[in-house]
Amino acid sequence: MGIFRQNFDRPGPGVAKDAPRKTGLLRYGEILGRDAGSLFKAGLLVGLAYIPVGLAAGFGLFSLSMPVTLLCAGVGGLLTGPLLAGLYDTTMRALRDEPGYWWHTYKRAMKANWKQAMVVGVILNLLVATQIFTALALMLGVMQGSLAFLVGLGLNVMITSMVATCLLPQLVVLDAGLGTLFKNALFFAVGFAPRVFAAAILQVAWWVLFLLFMPATAILVPFIGFWPIVLGATLIVYKPMENALDLEARLAAHREQQNSGE
Repeated sequence: MGIFRQNFDRPGPGVAKDAPRKTGLLRYGEILGRDAGSLFKAGLLVGLAYIPVGLAAGFGLFSLSMPVTLLCAGVGGLLTGPLLAGLYDTTMRALRDEPGYWWHTYKRAMKANWKQAMVVGVILNLLVATQIFTALALMLGVMQGSLAFLVGLGLNVMITSMVATCLLPQLVVLDAGLGTLFKNALFFAVGFAPRVFAAAILQVAWWVLFLLFMPATAILVPFIGFWPIVLGATLIVYKPMENALDLEARLAAHREQQNSGE
């Protein structure tokens, strides 16, 4: 696995300290130009982990067995949760213009976050699997749903996406319990609703496209399924989240404390 072990013992590339940050698509392109390799590797690990999870849960879906679907999705979350945390850590470091070689920082993030990330992975996988199972049952006519039921399902999908959009970035930068992280995520989803909603709808649309064209799009999931949309969605919510939590100042102070203790 040589692509994951490239000179991580030396300081990595960064940007000039006083250089103004671009915004929007220009910022997205700037980060891609600098950190696409790290984002691709972190996203690839997530995508590869979801192959066996997706196959197992897919068996439950197409046999219309909700217990099998949920069991496979929940157990799979124990693996995919920490890897998602690793992807979000890579993304947040890119958004902070933080120098450093990927494999070194990735391993450190995994070691710090894997326990909470496993719990989050199980919860998210169970929610998403339930939503997909319900949608498939409705499409096949196995389940009948009123207009109110369909609206409720749509709201459930959007709320899940909005909370996850605010939760996962916090998970990798804040030293706090899951209760606090979930509470913060709910506050952010309400307090910064326009941005969070835009990020959530972007992610939902992205994955709907993948699901609509399955199995043709399955081969693309490990390579471009996760990191491009995670970067785009997190970029949308990063500024208000950074302002609310004073992330960069707190992390800079933490790094200085670590360095002074060495």
